[in-house]
Amino acid sequence: ISFISRLAAEGRARAGTVSLVRLQGAPFTRHLYLVHLQSRPLTRPAAAFIDFTAGRAARYTGTGKK
Repeated sequence: ISFISRLAAEGRARAGTVSLVRLQGAPFTRHLYLVHLQSRPLTRPAAAFIDFTAGRAARYTGTGKK
């Protein structure tokens, strides 16, 4: 028995090796992180992407870079 994302389990469920049980009303949240190598400077597009996504996170969840 394990808690994993549906995406991670769908292939095995289609193959019939596992059964999925949807949890109704469970208040699960997922934390996502932006990761980059500290040893490499960010390109302008990469820095813009980080600013954009962090700004969206701040707007929708009250977290992230404001």
